[in-house]
Amino acid sequence: ESRWRLLFAGRMDFLKGGLVLLEALPAVAASVPRPVRLVFAGDGPDRSRWERRAREIQGSHPGVEISFTGWIPQAQVSELLDDTDLLVVPSLWPEPFGTVGPAAGCHGVPAAAFAVGGIPTWLRNGVNGHLAPGDPPTASGLADAIIQCLIDPSHHAHLQQGARELGARFNM
Repeated sequence: ESRWRLLFAGRMDFLKGGLVLLEALPAVAASVPRPVRLVFAGDGPDRSRWERRAREIQGSHPGVEISFTGWIPQAQVSELLDDTDLLVVPSLWPEPFGTVGPAAGCHGVPAAAFAVGGIPTWLRNGVNGHLAPGDPPTASGLADAIIQCLIDPSHHAHLQQGARELGARFNM
């Protein structure tokens, strides 16, 4: 694959952090050795705002591609995970746990996320992804976590193995 493939899967509202993820993408694209493609799978009240910002970012950063799928069945989410290099969970609020991370792990997909709520229960920094500081969550912090996951292919392969191992520990 000639580009890094990132995935956001969930409800599109302010507290899920999609705008923060979008603001992080230019720094990511400038730092990693391949172009970046981000897929937003889901829907919600902020989708049109996120789509507008995505168009602006794509227009000024040629190494960034962003698409929106809308709501898709779980089987299609599973197919997306099979074609994803990194799950990004930019939640701004303290997620109680969230199943998307362990589900991604079952596909060998590491994650980058803010260290809020129950996310550190399934995301171990440097093992199956990287955590960004969550107090406060910032685009630069998230960009750093994403870059740590993608900057070195051998480290990314290590994170994929860690994602598989941690994903297998959770019963969905």
